[in-house]
Amino acid sequence: MSTHLQLIEGGQVLDVQFDGLLSFSDRSEALANVRPFLQRQPISRILVDFSDASINRNDKPGAAGEFTTELARMPFPAGTSIAYVGAMRAAADPVEWVANAIGLRVRRFYKREEALAWLMTLT
Repeated sequence: MSTHLQLIEGGQVLDVQFDGLLSFSDRSEALANVRPFLQRQPISRILVDFSDASINRNDKPGAAGEFTTELARMPFPAGTSIAYVGAMRAAADPVEWVANAIGLRVRRFYKREEALAWLMTLT
C-alpha cells in the first residue's frame, strides 16, 4: 500500500491517493501525514481517491475505531469538504458518520473529475 499526497488546483485542494491493499491502520498513518499539510496551510478541500486501492480485511482489532478517533482529532478548518472517489462502502460509512458529526461536508463519487468539480464549486 502507498499513499500519495499533493496539492492541486493551485494549492486549493489536498489530493490524497491510495493504491494497493489498504487497511484502517494504513489510513491512520495517512492522517498523520496529512496533519502537517493542515497545520501549514488551512486547506478546506480534500480529495481522497481510493480508485486504485482495495480493502485489507486482515486489519488489527480496533483499527477502525482508532482511525475514526484520529479523524475526529484532525485540525480541519471550519467548512472543510471531503470528496471520496471509489470509496468502498464498508470502509467509508464509519468515516462519513464521524465526518458529519464533526461538521465536515462529505460526498462520495465514482469519477475523480466529478469529485474535483464538486470541490471547486464550494465556497
